[in-house]
Amino acid sequence: MSLRGILINGHKKIIASCQGKDLFWFQSPQLLLLHLALKPLISRYAAGKILDAGAGTSAYKPLFLNYASNYLAVDLGYRQGLDALSDIKELAFKNEAFDTIFCSQVLEHINLPQKAIDEFYRCLKPGGRLILTVPHLACYHELPSDYYRFTAAGISFILTRAGFKITVLKECGGLISFFSHMFSYAFLGIAGHIALLRTAFLFINAALVSAVSLVDSILSRVLNPAPVNIIVIASK
Repeated sequence: MSLRGILINGHKKIIASCQGKDLFWFQSPQLLLLHLALKPLISRYAAGKILDAGAGTSAYKPLFLNYASNYLAVDLGYRQGLDALSDIKELAFKNEAFDTIFCSQVLEHINLPQKAIDEFYRCLKPGGRLILTVPHLACYHELPSDYYRFTAAGISFILTRAGFKITVLKECGGLISFFSHMFSYAFLGIAGHIALLRTAFLFINAALVSAVSLVDSILSRVLNPAPVNIIVIASK
């Protein structure tokens, strides 16, 4: 097995051990900063019947349950906790079925992202909201289905072309958190193969992630030529 394969498998093991716990968000600075930025936006804009499109492990489900009358998680491949299997380019739902659609760190894996955005627009009720996050700066991941990176102008163009009106556009994370993400990934990837040390490594990494995230968030307010992620709130 290649070094990349070893790190990927180790990372999956250690993350599985903290799924559903607060430590999950401390995998890396870019994940923590994204989570911290999303929490107040979800609190403000999420409501009613919510679709988590490309939900993966449904990490945000506990947060959405505070605001949803109904929460539905879909993804293309089976994972525990999903409510249905669905390609987000061809959602198996009627027109105007949802009040809120959430799609986080998924669009880069869609070969035709405009089709997915068009589907979100179709499935939202008038006045409904899309909560979307996309990467601008990221390493290759989940190959071979890793197609795109987005700029603020690029994701805005796709959304407005579908008919959305952008309410919030927020950049999140910078170069420091990007490079620290690679360190955390390797650190946890190695630790994942040592069962007795997984918890200790998670706490050590969490301390480093907290410190780096604080520094990065301060510096990014002054200068951020390369944001890691972009968050958009758009309405129909």
